[in-house]
Amino acid sequence: MRPFSPLACLLIAAVPAAAQTSPPASLPANLPDSVVTATRVPTPAERLPAATTVIDRATIESRGYTTLPQALASVPGIAVVPAGGAGQQTSVFVRGSNSRHVLVLLDGQPINDPSEPNGAFNFGDEFLGDIERIEVVRGPASVYYGSAAVGGVINLITRKAPRDRAFAPFGELSGGSPRQVQAVAGAGGTVRAGTPLFDYAATAQSFSTEGSNATADRIFPNLGEKDGARSAGITARLGYEPLSGTRIEAFARRRETRIGLDDRPFGGGFDDPNYGALNTRTNLRLSGETRLLDGFWTTGLVAGYGEDRRKFTNDPDALNPSLARDTYQSEYTRFEWNNTLRPNFSGAISDTAIIFGIQRSDEDVDAANGTGLFRTTTNARNGSTGFYLGAQARLVTLLDVTAGVRQEEDEDFGGNTTWNLGGVLTIPGLPILLRLRAAAGTSFKSPSLFQRFGTIPGIFNGNPNLKPEKGTSWEAGIEADLPLSVGTSTLAVTYFESRISDLIDFNAQFDTLENRDRAKISGVETTLTLRPLRWLEAIASFTWIDARDRATDQRLARRPAHSGSLVVGITPVPAVRITPEIIYAGNHRENAFATYLNDSSQLFDPALTKGSTLVNLTATWDVVPALQLFATGRNLTDRPYEPANSFQVAGRTVIGGVRARW
Repeated sequence: MRPFSPLACLLIAAVPAAAQTSPPASLPANLPDSVVTATRVPTPAERLPAATTVIDRATIESRGYTTLPQALASVPGIAVVPAGGAGQQTSVFVRGSNSRHVLVLLDGQPINDPSEPNGAFNFGDEFLGDIERIEVVRGPASVYYGSAAVGGVINLITRKAPRDRAFAPFGELSGGSPRQVQAVAGAGGTVRAGTPLFDYAATAQSFSTEGSNATADRIFPNLGEKDGARSAGITARLGYEPLSGTRIEAFARRRETRIGLDDRPFGGGFDDPNYGALNTRTNLRLSGETRLLDGFWTTGLVAGYGEDRRKFTNDPDALNPSLARDTYQSEYTRFEWNNTLRPNFSGAISDTAIIFGIQRSDEDVDAANGTGLFRTTTNARNGSTGFYLGAQARLVTLLDVTAGVRQEEDEDFGGNTTWNLGGVLTIPGLPILLRLRAAAGTSFKSPSLFQRFGTIPGIFNGNPNLKPEKGTSWEAGIEADLPLSVGTSTLAVTYFESRISDLIDFNAQFDTLENRDRAKISGVETTLTLRPLRWLEAIASFTWIDARDRATDQRLARRPAHSGSLVVGITPVPAVRITPEIIYAGNHRENAFATYLNDSSQLFDPALTKGSTLVNLTATWDVVPALQLFATGRNLTDRPYEPANSFQVAGRTVIGGVRARW
């Protein structure tokens, strides 16, 4: 596939920002140092029983992350599995659950694609130019968000307007190998102080790369064909506060990605210069929120709309005689009424919040792929309504408790109840600050519209009688703040178990789907954060996961038993930061169409994959407060790692650029 060129308008827009030298402003959102996603209420992370990881804008920039998969690769308990290069299909497995068991949010609104056969999210074409913060919650979260939040939730929080500036622009321009260029430009501000307030924020981003050869070196034939990608997107937000405590906001986001692909017969990958795809995603949202009764009651309405369009095209050639014009189209709407009550109890109970609301979701899918006898189509819709109630409080300043329950009513397969319960106990009087955590809960994943209504005439019919997949999980852990350094050093260890039942799989005849499988998962996540010197920080994590089919006791595919990461931040002088990053993924079992032997004729033999260690390095230099130079190298040792069968990660890449902000 020939390389793509970037969008010139974004390149031009980003360059003037580099010339400014005025003091920087904080364009990031005015978010507290807390996690919103876990309970829908901003809460300090140390008081949450759920395992959470926050990746803020400073982390994204200091580690050189461009894409969402890059940012998630070092998170404990997460396995990132790309099936190709930038922009291509990428799956994420959280704590050993399926990739369809991860719910992705955009500013708190679900954006999983209903037209994807499993209802999963494609992480491969999410770029981070408009993202201010990523919150990752590991463990069940269906109580607050409904379907798919079985293994965890990933919330992408976009840039918002600063409260102290009328105009705060920012920009970024970078380039390098393999013929890669990225540009980001945007601005935000609050028009006037006092009330009423108007604020705005807008980000435009462009990414273009010649790409690398995603087909593994061992595969024959291998043309060395590079799979390019070109992506452009714009995000805009407009807010109005007519009086203190009341806010109305309109939000819009549009992203378009064109990619070159390799052919994928039976799950494997082969070079195919004529194969490509166009993915577009649109998200719109209108929301209003107000505080009543002196802040005792906060209530808000949200109306959201999403649209995904994916088109795959292939023209016949000597390598592949097939003609492809595959389309996947979906629309989804979500209406929410969310409420938070803040009772002011005296005595032993404090920081109390009661959360309740109603959420209505509707999905509509129109998809067609394949040709001739193997033409698969899905044309269906479905809707559901969820009612949730949650509470959290601090008891005698030592014990933080959370609890929640949800009743989901689906139009087709009836009701489903989920719950969660957790606590964090802080133990005083010890030489170290010690916290004990425990949590348990249930979750569910509704069958996708393809699983229920997809058809291949005479060959396959979906099963409209499928039930939701159901999960039950618990975890317990210990966290200690260690007095070993100038900053806070922390050791955290968490043990978790999950049981997932009614998993959807093909029947024995391979002509429909059934709720037939069960999985058992257990594991340990360990994270050590050290700050021994003012100029040195190190974050090391290691995860052990045992994810198995309960009937066969076989390990589940693409879940490494061992994985880990090491990220070091070195600040030799105040304006310079050097950040090495090491990502390790151990051996893991592939599906039925897998091998890691050198003989490509063995492509479809089941086998264990070979693990690998990838080394990345980013350096930043604040030339002046408003201007930063940076350089990033990824896979510096040029390891030919295949996280998915026959698809190889990109080799050594190096980019450099300039970043400006006010």
